[in-house]
Amino acid sequence: QPFSTDCIRAQFVLLFAEVFSELINKKSSSETHGNEETENDARVFMIEEYFNEFYMEQVSLKKLSKLLNLSERQTDRMIKKAFGVGFRQQLCKIRMMNAKKLLTDSNMEVAKIAEVCGYGSYNGFYLAFKEKTKMTPVQYREAFRNK
Repeated sequence: QPFSTDCIRAQFVLLFAEVFSELINKKSSSETHGNEETENDARVFMIEEYFNEFYMEQVSLKKLSKLLNLSERQTDRMIKKAFGVGFRQQLCKIRMMNAKKLLTDSNMEVAKIAEVCGYGSYNGFYLAFKEKTKMTPVQYREAFRNK
């Protein structure tokens, strides 16, 4: 069975994280930076890369946990420790940040921005955006557009 693009990208992120982890191990002594802490640092890096790379797609805590070789509960705890919020909230934060950038830096239609940022429907995007910013996407664009 051929690899899907998502699978290849995920494997690339994991490979990069392994290389990153190895570099950390070589630069720090085992007395000052234990293996478990190094492994957790690499996992946090992988989590951040996963969000940044896949926020526009249908990501799940289950998929991320599988990539990290952790349980969903362990993964969510690690996300909360690293970012101060759980999986869903962090995903929403990344999506909102990118939606705001597209609203201010592009002429892309709002419905297309919703799609590009990983929202299944315009309505879901609209409601989430208004809840987080207290403005509609169009109001936000008009207020903060880079001219």
